Amino acid sequence: MKELTQHDVDNRLESLVSRAWEHNARHFPHISAPDVLALLAAVGHQGVNSSRGGKRLRALLLHATATTFSPHCELSQEDNRALIDLGCAIEIFQTAALIHDDIIDAADTRRGQLSAHRALEDFTHDADQGSALALMLGDLLATLSIRTAHTSSASLPESSGIFETFLDMHDQVELGQIMDISMETLDLEKTEELASSITSTYINKTASYTTIAPLIMGILASGQPQAAELATTFAHSVGEKLGIAFQIHDDLLDLLDTSESTGKPVGGDIREAKRTYVLAHALRLASPQDRRFLIDAYMQQEPRTADDIARIRSIFMHSGAIESCIQDVEKLWSQAAQEILSTCMTLNIAPQTVQNYLSLCSRFVG
Repeated sequence: MKELTQHDVDNRLESLVSRAWEHNARHFPHISAPDVLALLAAVGHQGVNSSRGGKRLRALLLHATATTFSPHCELSQEDNRALIDLGCAIEIFQTAALIHDDIIDAADTRRGQLSAHRALEDFTHDADQGSALALMLGDLLATLSIRTAHTSSASLPESSGIFETFLDMHDQVELGQIMDISMETLDLEKTEELASSITSTYINKTASYTTIAPLIMGILASGQPQAAELATTFAHSVGEKLGIAFQIHDDLLDLLDTSESTGKPVGGDIREAKRTYVLAHALRLASPQDRRFLIDAYMQQEPRTADDIARIRSIFMHSGAIESCIQDVEKLWSQAAQEILSTCMTLNIAPQTVQNYLSLCSRFVG
Protein backbone atom coordinates (compact mmCIF):
# COMPACT_ATOMS: atom_id res chain seq x y z
CA MET A 1 0.00 0.00 0.00
CA LYS A 2 1.48 3.35 -1.04
CA GLU A 3 2.25 6.01 1.54
CA LEU A 4 -0.53 8.54 2.14
CA THR A 5 0.30 12.01 0.78
CA GLN A 6 -0.93 15.54 1.35
CA HIS A 7 -2.39 15.45 -2.17
CA ASP A 8 -4.46 12.37 -1.28
CA VAL A 9 -5.88 14.11 1.77
CA ASP A 10 -6.56 17.33 -0.16
CA ASN A 11 -8.57 15.50 -2.80
CA ARG A 12 -10.64 13.49 -0.34
CA LEU A 13 -11.24 16.50 1.91
CA GLU A 14 -12.54 18.65 -0.93
CA SER A 15 -14.82 15.82 -2.04
CA LEU A 16 -16.27 15.42 1.46
CA VAL A 17 -16.94 19.13 1.93
CA SER A 18 -18.40 19.60 -1.55
CA ARG A 19 -20.69 16.58 -1.28
CA ALA A 20 -21.85 17.64 2.18
CA TRP A 21 -22.86 21.07 0.90
CA GLU A 22 -24.74 19.51 -2.02
CA HIS A 23 -26.55 17.32 0.51
CA ASN A 24 -27.39 20.34 2.68
CA ALA A 25 -28.71 22.21 -0.34
CA ARG A 26 -31.37 19.54 -0.76
CA HIS A 27 -32.80 20.61 2.59
CA PHE A 28 -33.96 23.87 0.97
CA PRO A 29 -36.00 22.79 -2.09
CA HIS A 30 -38.68 25.39 -1.42
CA ILE A 31 -36.30 28.36 -1.75
CA SER A 32 -36.70 30.15 -5.05
CA ALA A 33 -35.50 33.67 -4.25
CA PRO A 34 -32.39 34.24 -6.41
CA ASP A 35 -30.64 36.38 -3.78
CA VAL A 36 -31.02 33.71 -1.10
CA LEU A 37 -29.85 30.97 -3.45
CA ALA A 38 -26.85 33.08 -4.45
CA LEU A 39 -25.97 33.63 -0.79
CA LEU A 40 -26.24 29.92 0.00
CA ALA A 41 -24.01 29.14 -2.97
CA ALA A 42 -21.45 31.72 -1.83
CA VAL A 43 -21.29 30.25 1.66
CA GLY A 44 -20.92 26.75 0.23
CA HIS A 45 -18.14 27.89 -2.09
CA GLN A 46 -16.40 29.54 0.86
CA GLY A 47 -16.61 26.29 2.82
CA VAL A 48 -14.69 24.51 0.09
CA ASN A 49 -12.27 27.42 -0.32
CA SER A 50 -11.54 27.64 3.43
CA SER A 51 -10.81 23.92 3.47
CA ARG A 52 -7.97 24.32 0.99
CA GLY A 53 -4.38 24.83 2.05
CA GLY A 54 -2.44 23.57 5.03
CA LYS A 55 0.05 20.73 5.30
CA ARG A 56 -2.48 18.08 6.46
CA LEU A 57 -0.03 16.98 9.14
CA ARG A 58 -2.82 15.89 11.50
CA ALA A 59 -4.36 13.52 8.96
CA LEU A 60 -0.93 12.21 7.96
CA LEU A 61 0.06 11.65 11.61
CA LEU A 62 -3.14 9.71 12.31
CA HIS A 63 -2.63 7.47 9.28
CA ALA A 64 1.09 6.96 9.88
CA THR A 65 0.49 6.11 13.55
CA ALA A 66 -2.07 3.43 12.66
CA THR A 67 0.25 1.97 10.02
CA THR A 68 3.37 2.09 12.19
CA PHE A 69 1.75 0.48 15.23
CA SER A 70 -0.23 -2.10 13.28
CA PRO A 71 1.10 -5.54 14.20
CA HIS A 72 1.71 -6.23 10.51
CA CYS A 73 2.49 -2.61 9.46
CA GLU A 74 -0.24 -3.00 6.86
CA LEU A 75 -3.86 -1.86 6.71
CA SER A 76 -6.75 -3.40 4.83
CA GLN A 77 -8.17 -1.26 2.03
CA GLU A 78 -11.31 -0.71 4.08
CA ASP A 79 -9.36 0.44 7.13
CA ASN A 80 -7.14 2.61 4.93
CA ARG A 81 -10.16 4.43 3.46
CA ALA A 82 -11.71 4.83 6.92
CA LEU A 83 -8.50 6.30 8.34
CA ILE A 84 -8.20 8.79 5.49
CA ASP A 85 -11.74 9.96 6.20
CA LEU A 86 -11.06 10.09 9.94
CA GLY A 87 -8.01 12.24 9.24
CA CYS A 88 -10.15 14.45 7.01
CA ALA A 89 -12.61 14.81 9.91
CA ILE A 90 -9.82 16.39 11.98
CA GLU A 91 -8.88 18.68 9.07
CA ILE A 92 -12.54 19.72 8.64
CA PHE A 93 -12.72 20.47 12.36
CA GLN A 94 -9.56 22.57 12.07
CA THR A 95 -11.10 24.56 9.23
CA ALA A 96 -14.18 25.25 11.39
CA ALA A 97 -11.98 26.28 14.32
CA LEU A 98 -9.86 28.59 12.14
CA ILE A 99 -12.96 30.29 10.71
CA HIS A 100 -14.18 31.00 14.24
CA ASP A 101 -10.67 31.98 15.38
CA ASP A 102 -10.38 34.54 12.58
CA ILE A 103 -13.71 36.10 13.58
CA ILE A 104 -12.54 36.37 17.20
CA ASP A 105 -9.20 37.90 16.16
CA ALA A 106 -10.71 40.07 13.38
CA ALA A 107 -8.06 38.54 11.08
CA ASP A 108 -8.09 39.64 7.44
CA THR A 109 -6.23 36.70 5.89
CA ARG A 110 -5.77 32.98 6.31
CA ARG A 111 -3.46 30.71 4.28
CA GLY A 112 -2.63 33.52 1.88
CA GLN A 113 -6.22 34.49 1.04
CA LEU A 114 -9.09 36.39 2.62
CA SER A 115 -10.37 34.87 5.85
CA ALA A 116 -13.90 33.45 5.54
CA HIS A 117 -15.68 36.35 7.24
CA ARG A 118 -13.80 38.90 5.12
CA ALA A 119 -14.57 37.01 1.89
CA LEU A 120 -18.26 36.83 2.81
CA GLU A 121 -18.20 40.48 3.83
CA ASP A 122 -16.95 41.30 0.33
CA PHE A 123 -19.78 39.23 -1.15
CA THR A 124 -22.52 40.81 0.96
CA HIS A 125 -20.95 44.28 1.32
CA ASP A 126 -21.82 44.04 5.02
CA ALA A 127 -19.26 43.30 7.75
CA ASP A 128 -21.81 42.08 10.30
CA GLN A 129 -23.48 39.79 7.79
CA GLY A 130 -20.12 38.45 6.64
CA SER A 131 -19.16 37.54 10.22
CA ALA A 132 -22.58 36.00 10.90
CA LEU A 133 -22.41 33.84 7.78
CA ALA A 134 -18.85 32.74 8.58
CA LEU A 135 -19.92 31.86 12.12
CA MET A 136 -22.66 29.59 10.79
CA LEU A 137 -20.32 28.12 8.17
CA GLY A 138 -17.91 27.20 10.97
CA ASP A 139 -20.78 25.52 12.84
CA LEU A 140 -21.79 23.53 9.76
CA LEU A 141 -18.21 22.36 9.20
CA ALA A 142 -17.87 21.38 12.87
CA THR A 143 -21.02 19.28 12.51
CA LEU A 144 -19.66 17.74 9.30
CA SER A 145 -16.46 16.80 11.10
CA ILE A 146 -18.48 14.88 13.70
CA ARG A 147 -20.57 13.12 11.04
CA THR A 148 -17.42 12.16 9.15
CA ALA A 149 -15.67 10.90 12.29
CA HIS A 150 -18.72 8.87 13.33
CA THR A 151 -19.08 7.20 9.92
CA SER A 152 -15.38 6.51 9.40
CA SER A 153 -14.66 5.20 12.90
CA ALA A 154 -17.55 2.70 12.80
CA SER A 155 -15.58 0.11 10.83
CA LEU A 156 -12.28 0.51 12.69
CA PRO A 157 -10.98 -1.38 15.76
CA GLU A 158 -11.92 0.31 19.05
CA SER A 159 -14.54 2.36 17.18
CA SER A 160 -16.31 3.69 20.27
CA GLY A 161 -13.01 4.78 21.83
CA ILE A 162 -11.97 6.52 18.61
CA PHE A 163 -15.23 8.44 18.33
CA GLU A 164 -15.19 9.37 22.03
CA THR A 165 -11.65 10.69 21.56
CA PHE A 166 -12.86 12.82 18.65
CA LEU A 167 -15.65 14.33 20.78
CA ASP A 168 -13.24 14.94 23.67
CA MET A 169 -10.96 16.69 21.18
CA HIS A 170 -13.81 19.05 20.26
CA ASP A 171 -14.40 19.92 23.91
CA GLN A 172 -10.72 20.43 24.67
CA VAL A 173 -10.07 22.77 21.73
CA GLU A 174 -13.16 24.84 22.50
CA LEU A 175 -12.16 25.11 26.17
CA GLY A 176 -8.64 25.98 25.01
CA GLN A 177 -10.06 28.84 22.95
CA ILE A 178 -11.83 30.16 26.05
CA MET A 179 -8.55 29.89 27.96
CA ASP A 180 -6.79 31.78 25.16
CA ILE A 181 -9.30 34.61 25.35
CA SER A 182 -9.15 34.71 29.16
CA MET A 183 -5.36 35.12 29.08
CA GLU A 184 -5.80 38.59 27.61
CA THR A 185 -6.57 39.80 31.14
CA LEU A 186 -3.68 38.04 32.92
CA ASP A 187 -1.34 40.17 35.00
CA LEU A 188 1.89 40.25 32.98
CA GLU A 189 3.88 41.12 36.09
CA LYS A 190 3.40 37.50 37.23
CA THR A 191 5.77 35.88 34.75
CA GLU A 192 5.70 32.34 36.15
CA GLU A 193 1.91 32.27 36.28
CA LEU A 194 1.83 33.52 32.69
CA ALA A 195 4.20 30.80 31.47
CA SER A 196 2.16 28.08 33.19
CA SER A 197 -1.10 29.40 31.70
CA ILE A 198 0.45 29.52 28.22
CA THR A 199 1.55 25.89 28.53
CA SER A 200 -1.95 24.78 29.57
CA THR A 201 -3.53 26.74 26.73
CA TYR A 202 -1.15 25.29 24.15
CA ILE A 203 -2.00 21.77 25.30
CA ASN A 204 -5.75 22.37 25.18
CA LYS A 205 -6.07 24.60 22.15
CA THR A 206 -3.34 23.17 19.90
CA ALA A 207 -1.79 19.89 21.04
CA SER A 208 -5.19 18.31 21.77
CA TYR A 209 -6.18 18.12 18.10
CA THR A 210 -2.82 18.56 16.38
CA THR A 211 -0.95 15.65 17.95
CA ILE A 212 -2.65 14.03 20.96
CA ALA A 213 -5.96 13.04 19.33
CA PRO A 214 -4.36 11.85 16.05
CA LEU A 215 -1.95 9.71 18.08
CA ILE A 216 -4.67 8.23 20.30
CA MET A 217 -7.02 7.49 17.40
CA GLY A 218 -4.21 6.11 15.26
CA ILE A 219 -3.04 3.75 18.00
CA LEU A 220 -6.59 2.58 18.75
CA ALA A 221 -7.21 1.95 15.05
CA SER A 222 -3.94 0.04 14.61
CA GLY A 223 -5.19 -3.24 16.06
CA GLN A 224 -2.14 -3.21 18.37
CA PRO A 225 -2.81 -5.58 21.33
CA GLN A 226 -1.47 -2.91 23.72
CA ALA A 227 -3.51 -0.12 22.10
CA ALA A 228 -5.39 0.98 25.23
CA GLU A 229 -2.21 1.29 27.30
CA LEU A 230 -0.28 3.05 24.55
CA ALA A 231 -3.13 5.51 23.99
CA THR A 232 -3.02 6.65 27.61
CA THR A 233 0.76 6.78 27.99
CA PHE A 234 2.65 7.19 24.73
CA ALA A 235 0.02 9.30 22.95
CA HIS A 236 -0.39 11.80 25.78
CA SER A 237 3.30 12.08 26.67
CA VAL A 238 4.61 12.32 23.12
CA GLY A 239 1.58 14.28 21.91
CA GLU A 240 1.93 16.99 24.54
CA LYS A 241 5.63 17.52 23.85
CA LEU A 242 5.18 17.47 20.09
CA GLY A 243 2.10 19.71 20.22
CA ILE A 244 3.71 22.34 22.45
CA ALA A 245 6.82 22.35 20.24
CA PHE A 246 4.58 22.76 17.19
CA GLN A 247 2.85 25.80 18.68
CA ILE A 248 6.09 27.45 19.80
CA HIS A 249 7.49 26.89 16.30
CA ASP A 250 4.33 28.47 14.87
CA ASP A 251 4.79 31.47 17.18
CA LEU A 252 8.34 31.86 15.88
CA LEU A 253 7.15 31.73 12.27
CA ASP A 254 4.78 34.59 13.08
CA LEU A 255 7.78 36.65 14.11
CA LEU A 256 10.49 35.56 11.71
CA ASP A 257 8.90 34.29 8.49
CA THR A 258 7.30 36.19 5.62
CA SER A 259 3.60 36.71 5.05
CA GLU A 260 4.03 34.99 1.66
CA SER A 261 5.21 31.85 3.46
CA THR A 262 2.72 31.78 6.36
CA GLY A 263 -0.29 33.32 4.62
CA LYS A 264 -0.68 35.72 7.56
CA PRO A 265 0.79 39.17 8.31
CA VAL A 266 4.15 39.03 10.10
CA GLY A 267 3.81 40.03 13.74
CA GLY A 268 0.11 39.24 13.89
CA ASP A 269 0.42 37.75 17.38
CA ILE A 270 1.99 40.97 18.62
CA ARG A 271 -0.66 43.10 16.95
CA GLU A 272 -3.37 41.04 18.69
CA ALA A 273 -1.46 41.01 22.02
CA LYS A 274 -1.36 37.21 22.09
CA ARG A 275 0.23 35.69 25.17
CA THR A 276 2.94 33.44 23.74
CA TYR A 277 6.00 31.55 24.94
CA VAL A 278 8.17 34.19 23.29
CA LEU A 279 6.52 36.92 25.35
CA ALA A 280 6.89 34.91 28.55
CA HIS A 281 10.62 34.41 27.89
CA ALA A 282 11.07 38.07 26.98
CA LEU A 283 9.43 39.24 30.21
CA ARG A 284 11.85 37.02 32.11
CA LEU A 285 15.00 37.96 30.16
CA ALA A 286 14.55 41.60 29.06
CA SER A 287 16.03 44.63 30.79
CA PRO A 288 13.75 46.41 33.29
CA GLN A 289 13.10 49.19 30.77
CA ASP A 290 12.23 46.80 27.94
CA ARG A 291 10.12 44.68 30.29
CA ARG A 292 8.12 47.76 31.28
CA PHE A 293 7.59 48.63 27.64
CA LEU A 294 6.34 45.11 26.86
CA ILE A 295 3.87 45.11 29.72
CA ASP A 296 2.50 48.55 28.81
CA ALA A 297 2.31 47.72 25.10
CA TYR A 298 0.49 44.42 25.64
CA MET A 299 -1.95 45.81 28.21
CA GLN A 300 -3.08 48.82 26.16
CA GLN A 301 -6.53 48.54 24.57
CA GLU A 302 -5.51 49.93 21.18
CA PRO A 303 -3.83 47.65 18.61
CA ARG A 304 -0.06 47.75 18.56
CA THR A 305 1.29 50.10 15.89
CA ALA A 306 3.89 49.21 13.27
CA ASP A 307 6.53 50.95 15.42
CA ASP A 308 5.40 48.98 18.48
CA ILE A 309 5.65 45.72 16.58
CA ALA A 310 9.14 46.56 15.30
CA ARG A 311 10.39 47.42 18.80
CA ILE A 312 8.78 44.35 20.39
CA ARG A 313 10.32 42.07 17.75
CA SER A 314 13.68 43.70 18.49
CA ILE A 315 13.26 43.09 22.24
CA PHE A 316 12.34 39.47 21.57
CA MET A 317 15.47 39.04 19.51
CA HIS A 318 18.02 40.91 21.65
CA SER A 319 16.75 39.67 25.02
CA GLY A 320 17.43 36.10 24.00
CA ALA A 321 13.74 35.17 24.12
CA ILE A 322 13.67 33.83 20.55
CA GLU A 323 16.82 31.79 21.11
CA SER A 324 15.33 30.36 24.32
CA CYS A 325 12.20 29.33 22.43
CA ILE A 326 14.28 27.64 19.73
CA GLN A 327 16.09 25.71 22.45
CA ASP A 328 12.72 24.72 24.00
CA VAL A 329 11.52 23.38 20.66
CA GLU A 330 14.74 21.39 20.19
CA LYS A 331 14.51 19.96 23.71
CA LEU A 332 10.84 18.99 23.36
CA TRP A 333 11.46 17.36 20.00
CA SER A 334 14.49 15.46 21.34
CA GLN A 335 12.42 14.12 24.25
CA ALA A 336 9.48 13.18 22.00
CA ALA A 337 11.79 11.47 19.48
CA GLN A 338 13.47 9.44 22.22
CA GLU A 339 10.09 8.26 23.50
CA ILE A 340 8.97 7.33 19.98
CA LEU A 341 12.19 5.43 19.34
CA SER A 342 12.08 3.60 22.69
CA THR A 343 8.44 2.56 22.29
CA CYS A 344 8.94 1.37 18.72
CA MET A 345 11.98 -0.67 19.73
CA THR A 346 10.02 -2.29 22.57
CA LEU A 347 7.31 -3.29 20.08
CA ASN A 348 9.93 -4.62 17.61
CA ILE A 349 8.84 -2.28 14.85
CA ALA A 350 11.10 -2.46 11.78
CA PRO A 351 13.92 0.17 11.77
CA GLN A 352 12.93 1.65 8.39
CA THR A 353 9.31 1.99 9.53
CA VAL A 354 10.50 3.76 12.68
CA GLN A 355 12.72 6.09 10.64
CA ASN A 356 9.84 7.00 8.33
CA TYR A 357 7.60 7.66 11.33
CA LEU A 358 10.20 9.87 13.03
CA SER A 359 10.65 11.78 9.77
CA LEU A 360 6.93 12.56 9.61
CA CYS A 361 6.79 13.58 13.28
CA SER A 362 9.76 15.92 12.80
CA ARG A 363 7.69 17.94 10.31
CA PHE A 364 5.73 19.35 13.26
CA VAL A 365 8.80 21.32 14.36
CA GLY A 366 10.18 22.57 11.06
